[in-house]
Amino acid sequence: FMSGEQDGELSHSAMDMGALFEELAELAPAGGGMPPELAAADLTMETVADRTTMYLRAPMFEALADTGGGVPVEQLGPMAALAELGDDWGRVDLDALGDVVPLNDLAGTAGGQAMDPRAFFDLVAGADAVDELGDAEVRGVAVQGLGAEVTMGELFEASGTDPEELAGSTGNALADDAERFFEAIVDVSMPVEAWIDDDGYVRRLAYEMDLLEMFESAGLSDDLGGDVPDEFAYSFTMDFFDYGDDSIAIELPDPDETVDITDAFLEVYAGSET
Repeated sequence: FMSGEQDGELSHSAMDMGALFEELAELAPAGGGMPPELAAADLTMETVADRTTMYLRAPMFEALADTGGGVPVEQLGPMAALAELGDDWGRVDLDALGDVVPLNDLAGTAGGQAMDPRAFFDLVAGADAVDELGDAEVRGVAVQGLGAEVTMGELFEASGTDPEELAGSTGNALADDAERFFEAIVDVSMPVEAWIDDDGYVRRLAYEMDLLEMFESAGLSDDLGGDVPDEFAYSFTMDFFDYGDDSIAIELPDPDETVDITDAFLEVYAGSET
């Protein structure tokens, strides 16, 4: 579950990974759910950012390190810097991320340049075959919906990401087959819904990815191992509300009370250093 708010160049987001980790644990070959120590841990991540700096508070890294099979934190490499934050705030220099993908997209999103929901609506509305989904309500607001099949490549482009750059710039953030994976999935299609209100504001975006189809398209399905489920899908729904609400106020942490984790962030997520 993730929530967030945008106020000009300032943005704030909060994510709870507990439900996702629980589902992944159930899908693992051994099954049985999460380890008790992880189930009881704080698996949240919070970010606050402007266009130059992202502040990160993520006790989930400490929790993951604590379940690392008894490996001392100091032996976790760059992950140690994130784990050692605990409940404190870390600081990432967004300018230092440069052209690293997908980190520069994270920088854009966190720095007040979040994807335009209208671009996704236009993508659905401009598809070859569009279904009118009728009238509904999103958080009490009357909306009209459109649905269509779009490809992952089109979805990337609507979010401002070049699929070719993403495929070739993952560094060590993903497995060795990451480039082949991203090159293969750009043509995989998925159902996307977009809901808009009477004033032209996008109120909801929703799509569902068939992860098994993606792995099969990339020739990586054999790498999943264990008992592969018949269905392995990822559903995403994002609601947009409180447009123009003057009560939205985002405050940045005091830089003097934060820890610079730029180098560790780059190495963990992209396998590169400043």
